Amino acid sequence: MPYGWQPKGKHCGILSQKSATTNVFGLLSKENDFEAYAINASMNAQCLSAFIDDFATRIKQPTVLVLDNAPFHHSDHMKKKYSAMERGRLIYLVSTNL
Repeated sequence: MPYGWQPKGKHCGILSQKSATTNVFGLLSKENDFEAYAINASMNAQCLSAFIDDFATRIKQPTVLVLDNAPFHHSDHMKKKYSAMERGRLIYLVSTNL
C-alpha cells in the first residue's frame, strides 16, 4: 500500500491482501445527515433500486437524488425507476460532469 500514517522518519509497510468487495451507496442531506447502504457484492441496478425504495419510505418532503454516471445508472431498469420516482417525492438527477 503506497500510503498510510507513520511516525516521521520511520518507514512502515502494510501488506495488501485480497478480500471481499464492499460497495456503499451513501446519501447526504443538506444538514450533513448521512445514511449508507452497504453490500458485499458488485453494485447493480437492482441493488440501487432496492436501496432507493427503502430510503423513499422515510422521506417526508421532495428530495433530489444526484447520481454519478455509473453504467447501471443508465440501465432500462433504472430509467423506469426514475420515471416512477418523479411521480412521488423523490426526484433524480444523473450528473454528466464529475
